[in-house]
Amino acid sequence: MMRSTANLSAIERTMIFTLRPRADEHARPDGLFRDWQAAAWFAQVEWPADFEPVYDWKMQTSVAIRVKIVDEVTERFVATRAAPLVVELGAGLSTRASRLGLSRMQWLAVDLPVTIAFRQQFALEEVSSQQIAGSVLETAWLDQLPPAQGEEVLFIAEGLLSFFEREQVAALIERLRTRFPGATFTGDVMGEANRANAGRRLEAIGAPAHWFVSDEQELADLELSLVNVWPLIAQYPHRWGELAQWAADPVLRNSSLIFEARL
Repeated sequence: MMRSTANLSAIERTMIFTLRPRADEHARPDGLFRDWQAAAWFAQVEWPADFEPVYDWKMQTSVAIRVKIVDEVTERFVATRAAPLVVELGAGLSTRASRLGLSRMQWLAVDLPVTIAFRQQFALEEVSSQQIAGSVLETAWLDQLPPAQGEEVLFIAEGLLSFFEREQVAALIERLRTRFPGATFTGDVMGEANRANAGRRLEAIGAPAHWFVSDEQELADLELSLVNVWPLIAQYPHRWGELAQWAADPVLRNSSLIFEARL
C-alpha cells in the first residue's frame, strides 16, 4: 500500500526527503550502513514530483554521512550509560532505533501530530520506542518524558535546527538544559557557505531554512559545551570526489557541521 503525502505540509514532507537517502545508502554495495527498514518504508511512500529536481548525489551523500556520524555518537553514548534514554527531536521517519538495534536503551520519537500519525501507518520494529506528538518548540512534550538523570539522556536534533530561527534554537537548548542538566545534545547545522545551495533546494520544496552559522563558535555562543565538531565535507572524502578539497577552505569547511555537545 502506497502512502500519499498529499495532505502533508512542506515541512512535514521533508521526512520523505531524508528517508530516500537512507534507502539509497542501504542499496549501495559500499554503503556506510544498512537500513532495511528505511528501504521498506521508502517503497511504501509516494515520492513528491517536486523533490526530483533537487535530489542528487550530493544530497544523498550529505544525509548518509550525517546519519553515520550521529549513529556513532549514539552508540558510544548508549555503551557508556547504565540506563540510557534517547530522544529524537523532529524524528520524522527516523529508523535509527531499528538500524542500531541497541536493546539497552529507551527510545522516544518527538514530532508534530500529523507527522507522528503518518509514521504510525508503518509497521514499527523499534527498541522500547514511544511516539510523542508535539512541537519541540513548545514545552508540553517535555512533561511526557520519563524521569531521568541528565547524564543518562541523549537528545538528537538531526536535520532539524536549521528550520528554526536562532532565538528558537537558543530557547530550546535552555529548556533542555534546565530540565536535564548535563545531557548530551547532538545534531547538525548548515553554514553560511551553504545558504545559496542547500538554501535554494529547501526553498524549492517549500521548506526554507532560517538559521545558518559561520562556524562552530556560534554553537558555543548558545552555551553548548562542544565535545566534537565534524565538518561534513571533511568526512569520508572518497564519497565527495573533487569536492573533498573544500575541506581545506576555512569557509567551505563550515558549509555543514555535525556536533556533539553537553548541556
